[in-house]
Amino acid sequence: MQNYFGSINHGCLRKFLNLKIKDGVTRKMIDKWLKAGILENGQVMYPTKGTPQGGSISP
Repeated sequence: MQNYFGSINHGCLRKFLNLKIKDGVTRKMIDKWLKAGILENGQVMYPTKGTPQGGSISP
């Protein structure tokens, strides 16, 4: 599948992680990484799906 990690649904990912990760601090950190803005061409964008390439949470 092409661009799989760029199409991950944040809501589904959070639900899955809530089942697997019991530590609230870790879940909050992952949530902050997912909500972090991306600077592209001088504008900050806040994507609702996917993980930014080269970002802290990017596989």
